[in-house]
Formats: sequence, C-alpha cells, structure tokens
Amino acid sequence: MKNLTIQTRVLLLALVPVIVLTAFLTSYNLNQASAIGEEAVAGFSSDMEESKRQELQNYLAVAKSSIEHLYNQPGSADDPEVREKAWEILRQLRFNDSGSTGYFFAYDTR
Repeated sequence: MKNLTIQTRVLLLALVPVIVLTAFLTSYNLNQASAIGEEAVAGFSSDMEESKRQELQNYLAVAKSSIEHLYNQPGSADDPEVREKAWEILRQLRFNDSGSTGYFFAYDTR
C-alpha cells in the first residue's frame, strides 16, 4: 500500500466502497426476488387448488341435480328401475378436465 501513488489511493478509496455497495445491493435484490417468486408460486398453487376444489363441487352439483328428480318421488330410493335410470344418466355425463374428458362415477352401497 506504501508503493501506491496518491492518485491510485484516491481511486481505490472511491471505487472500493462502490464495488462493495454494488455487491451488497445485488445480493439483497436477488434474495428479495427469490422470496417474492416463492411467495407468488405458493399463492398461485393455493389459488389453483381452491379453484379445482370449487370446480369439483360444481361438477358434483351438476351430477346430483341431473338425477335428483328421480329420487324426489316417495319410495323411489329402493326402486331398482329408478336406480338404473340414475346410472344411465351418470354414464352419459362428461366434463372437461384440463383438456381430457372426465367422467362421473358412483358407488352403489346396497
């Protein structure tokens, strides 16, 4: 350091703080951008999951309403003919699930 000229020392005194500050601010900005990106992805995933849940609830409401009229009559719950009509209606229902055709299914617990 003793061999450096005054001009070089002044130049170093001017440049070293700028370089250190630039490195610090760059590191800080990269960390902030990374954190913001992770929050955005987490928020998007959460919103997408909620959207899919709501979409599924809507599909189930459509399926239920399409066979509900069959079971509104007294004694129809135990009628095999009504059950077969309900199965036929559900077999024909389709929905679009991310570009592929989805279908409904039901379990007969009797």
